[in-house]
Amino acid sequence: MQHATITEFLQYYAKVKGRTKKVVSLITENNIDYSLNDKQFSIGDLARHIPLVELYFYLPIIKGLEPNYSGCDSSFAPDTASILALYEQAELALRHILKDKPPEFLREKIRMPKGEISLHKWLRIILEHEIHHRGQIYQLLSARGVSVPDIFGMSNEDLIRLSAKNKN
Repeated sequence: MQHATITEFLQYYAKVKGRTKKVVSLITENNIDYSLNDKQFSIGDLARHIPLVELYFYLPIIKGLEPNYSGCDSSFAPDTASILALYEQAELALRHILKDKPPEFLREKIRMPKGEISLHKWLRIILEHEIHHRGQIYQLLSARGVSVPDIFGMSNEDLIRLSAKNKN
């Protein structure tokens, strides 16, 4: 999705963040350390990884700085409240970077570790990264028996019922 203005991007970004925070808020002390095996991120690691990569990898690159991401273990945010605070910090940091920028800023090239990319594509990568890991959090919480929210208010069963009703 390409956004014509920074305002449009930030509106969409806020919606993505809101959906992610909604599922992250379901993480409890009983499931924060759950992972499929010791080689994969736990639920808490995934939830921390999203804002920490944004704060220490994606955003420094936008500012022309070297990234300094150093992981996402529990030392960064041991509980759900502190994880959600990281999301707020990341959102405020990006808003601060983008405020008062002219529309053509989205077309500027930024230097990343392996080449150049336009800022609007880099911003899209930030969102795709978050959505990818949010899906993993949904799956792991579901495996733990947590009832996760339907992403757009309709479950798979709702979609089947609606489709069946339309076939008649």
